[in-house]
Amino acid sequence: MASGLLKRLAEQQVPPPPDSFENELNNRLNDRLLFTQLVELVFGAMPSACLEFGRALVGLVVLTLTGNPPGDRRRR
Repeated sequence: MASGLLKRLAEQQVPPPPDSFENELNNRLNDRLLFTQLVELVFGAMPSACLEFGRALVGLVVLTLTGNPPGDRRRR
């Protein structure tokens, strides 16, 4: 039965794609890629960057108030 179905499908004529098919495909793909990259930026890269920037600011405040760098644990 499967071979009969494949033979019938092989005999069918396939119409050519419309002229605007490639442009529409590119536009849809670009929109999805842009959305995906924006989501990755907002939920992946930006929180990491804010965390690292926050750590640097806390280190600056600690250095300003105590005079010792935050990672310096030497005893006097």
